[in-house]
Amino acid sequence: MNSLKRFTLQSVVSILLATSVTGCFTGIESTPKITATEKDLVGTNNGERNLLSDIKGEPIEQWKPGKRLYVTDNKALMLFGEDNTAGSLQGDYLIYDGIEKALTITGQEVAEFRFHTADGRRMRYRSGHSPEEISRMGSVSIPLTIEESVVDEVRCRLKGSTFYIMTSLWYDLNEHSFNGKKFIPVKILDVKEGNTIYPVRLLLDDGNGYRFQLFMSVGDSRKSPRSFASLLSETDPRLKYPDTPDAVWNNIINSRVATDMTRDQCRLAIGSPAEVKRRTDNNYLIEIWTYENGHYLIFKDGMLNSYR
Repeated sequence: MNSLKRFTLQSVVSILLATSVTGCFTGIESTPKITATEKDLVGTNNGERNLLSDIKGEPIEQWKPGKRLYVTDNKALMLFGEDNTAGSLQGDYLIYDGIEKALTITGQEVAEFRFHTADGRRMRYRSGHSPEEISRMGSVSIPLTIEESVVDEVRCRLKGSTFYIMTSLWYDLNEHSFNGKKFIPVKILDVKEGNTIYPVRLLLDDGNGYRFQLFMSVGDSRKSPRSFASLLSETDPRLKYPDTPDAVWNNIINSRVATDMTRDQCRLAIGSPAEVKRRTDNNYLIEIWTYENGHYLIFKDGMLNSYR
C-alpha cells in the first residue's frame, strides 16, 4: 500500500465538518497481533490457552546421549569453544554427548555440555553453573538453540488439525511477511523449528491450496504476543456475530473497512487504534481513531462515516 499523508487532528475534524469524506483506499493493514480488546471481541477459551502451555524443555535428568538441539543462529559458534568459530552452524543440529565438569580461569567448577555435529565437529558449552546448581535448577536453556523434543511435541498435538487463524501477519515459504486473511479455517500441515525468538514454525494451508507459515511461542501464553491462543482458535469467530452481513465479514477477514461499519467491526478488521479522540457536533458524537501508520477512521454515533 502506498504511504498516506498524515493529517493533524484539527485537519481531520475540519474535513469531517466541511464535507463527507469518501475513503481513498480499499483496506488497512492489520496489526501483527490480536490485542486484549480484540481478544474480548473474538473470544479465547481455556482450551486454547492451555493447549501448549505445558510444553517446555526436558529436565536435565532426562537428557540422554543423542538428544538433538537445532541451531537458530550462526553466532552460536562463539558459544561452543574458540576452536569452532569457522564454518557454519545455523540450521544444523547439535547432538548431545553428556555433561562434564570443567574449571574456569578463576578456578570455578562449572558444568560443561558436550555435543557433536553430524559432520563430526566437537562442541562444548559452559553453562556458568556448577553441576550441583544445574541439578537443582532441573533445566537449562542453551542459547540460540531449540530442543527438537519441544518441536516434536507441538507437531504431535497440532499436525493435521484445522483451526481458525486470528492474525493477518502471514509469512510465505521464503519467510517474507505479508498481510493475509484472518478468521478463516486453516490446516496445519507440519511443525518445524522456528527462530531465535519463536521456537516453532507452523506450515499451514489456507483451504485453497496456498501454503504459508506462522512463527509461534510455546509454554505460558501470558508471556508471549504470539502464543497459540493469540494466533489460532478452535472455534469459528464469526459464531459470535451471527447477524454480521456477509459483505461486512468479508471486509473483516481481509482487514478492510467500509462506511457504516460499527466500531467493533472496524476493530476486528484492522485492530485497535493508537489514539481515540471524541467530541460532539450538531447532536452527533464524533469519534476519531488514529493509527500509528497515519491512517484514521471517523465515526458518527458509532458508525464509520469516513476513513483514510
